[in-house]
Amino acid sequence: PLTGEIPAYNWTKCMETAIKHKIPITLDLNHRKQLGTLEKLWSIITPFLPDLHLLILSLASLSELATLHSLKIPTNQSEENPEWTKILQELRIKLNVPRLACCFKIRYESDHENIKKGEQKRWSVIADKNGIYSSFEHPVYHLPKDECGGGSAWAAGFIDSVFFRGIDDLKEVIRNADLLAALCQETFGDHSVVDSNYFNHWLEISKNNSVHVDTENNLQKTTQKMKLGKVIPILRAKNRDIAVARAKELVSLGCKLLEVTMDSTDVIQVLKELCEAIPEDQCTIGVGTVFDASQIPSIAEIKGVKFALSPINPKDFVSTCHKYGILAVPAAFSPQEIWEAKLQGARVIKLFPAQLYSPATLKAVLEVGSFGTVNIVPSGGITPENAPEWLKAGAIAVGMGSKLTGDDIKLPQGDPRLAGAIEAWKNGGRQTAKSIFEKLQNL
Repeated sequence: PLTGEIPAYNWTKCMETAIKHKIPITLDLNHRKQLGTLEKLWSIITPFLPDLHLLILSLASLSELATLHSLKIPTNQSEENPEWTKILQELRIKLNVPRLACCFKIRYESDHENIKKGEQKRWSVIADKNGIYSSFEHPVYHLPKDECGGGSAWAAGFIDSVFFRGIDDLKEVIRNADLLAALCQETFGDHSVVDSNYFNHWLEISKNNSVHVDTENNLQKTTQKMKLGKVIPILRAKNRDIAVARAKELVSLGCKLLEVTMDSTDVIQVLKELCEAIPEDQCTIGVGTVFDASQIPSIAEIKGVKFALSPINPKDFVSTCHKYGILAVPAAFSPQEIWEAKLQGARVIKLFPAQLYSPATLKAVLEVGSFGTVNIVPSGGITPENAPEWLKAGAIAVGMGSKLTGDDIKLPQGDPRLAGAIEAWKNGGRQTAKSIFEKLQNL
């Protein structure tokens, strides 16, 4: 309302209309000194205070309003000073508003324990007639890509939790609001691209505990694990029980990476069982044969899935995967396709079908200019015999199917070939797999 008479008139009419129609009003106070004094802004807002559902402040606004209303400001101006909580309640009583909230944040200037330089610690406090509620014990840590939009996003998180999710616990409400504010600052601009699937994904991860919103770090870790694991066994399973048992057995033999294809029988249940049974520090689990980016949100609901491969490069595949902290591995064949995938943000690219290439051809491509910075994973036609040549040619890892995982997982129960395939695995396949892991991981 300080930007001119017409905006002030429109702002006032909006407030009056909301009150007339009994629409709850949440007000995020942003005082810009360049536009006028706090006293002038506050004189416009004051008549509407009794009708506010919630008034949201920053620490700066809390300090200014407390001073304006003759409350004593603490000498220690630190955001973590518990006296601010007491002042918030005192100010709420003076203003006679039903709820008064304050959003706090601290930026770390250096690495601190498990917190990286530049990360921001975010928490909030809300006061009402029943007491004070704080998320200080369970803050959200994040590295903002944009400083704008945090207050509006916090308000959206509050509104979503109270009016749409029906949450009564204000501690949970403000914790959700903190999380949404952090997520919205993961992208540039003052407009959020966070949808309900993504928000629910992070709510499930946090479970009302402290959480680091750091998808970039997740992608870096998974890329590094792929480089160390060297070979990705591909489980394209038609027999769920054998697939789960085989995956666990492969890990016991030295497997560090594991791909379960989306066309496997009961794939979601197989993934859940494996992610629950296999520790992340032993083996990194991913999915394969993803044909559409719309599959990613449901995949992301399975805690423990770290990468996703596709035999193509679906629209929005890379951006959607990375949004959820899942490493995208789109497929490419020609140098043009490889470079386009890299420009889309792909950290790792699947060379497919690799049997139409050769290690020498890959080596030649990677020796040209910036292609040397591309992480390539050949898949298709990879065998125990030629896998070392692909790695020596510059691939960071290779994908290998039944020649590593066994033919029995591809056969449904009742297939007459199943018994023979199981015997083949016991009599030679198991030892071959162990030898492959040892050989390739030592290259």
